[in-house]
Formats: sequence, C-alpha cells, structure tokens
Amino acid sequence: MKKMGFSFNKARAIKELAAAVFEKKIDLTIIKKMPDEEVKKITSSWNPYADVVYFHLLLNKLEKMGAI
Repeated sequence: MKKMGFSFNKARAIKELAAAVFEKKIDLTIIKKMPDEEVKKITSSWNPYADVVYFHLLLNKLEKMGAI
C-alpha cells in the first residue's frame, strides 16, 4: 500500500477493515443497506482515518448503484 501513497495509519485502517470483512465481523452486503450514520459508527474505530474508510465504502456503494 506504500506504493499507492497510503501512510502507515491509512494502510492499517484499510487492512483492519479487510480483516474484519474476511473474518465476517463486518458484512458489506448489510453495510450497503445501512443508513450513513450507522456506517460512520462502524468505521469510527479507525480514527483518524475513519473518513477515508467511510469515503471508500460510499464510493463503492455509489458505483454498485451505477451512480458513478
């Protein structure tokens, strides 16, 4: 992730999200249906990079909807 320009902490947040999905602690199919405030609560543990994770989830959601 360093080659992609992510700092250590940003990479940590993304890796933790990926691990949580892999370990079935977070279900992305459910997150897609959640209100934004609920998603923010889930990603808040990755502060100060929670916004980066939240933004990524939002972009993914918009892409799947065909909005972008």
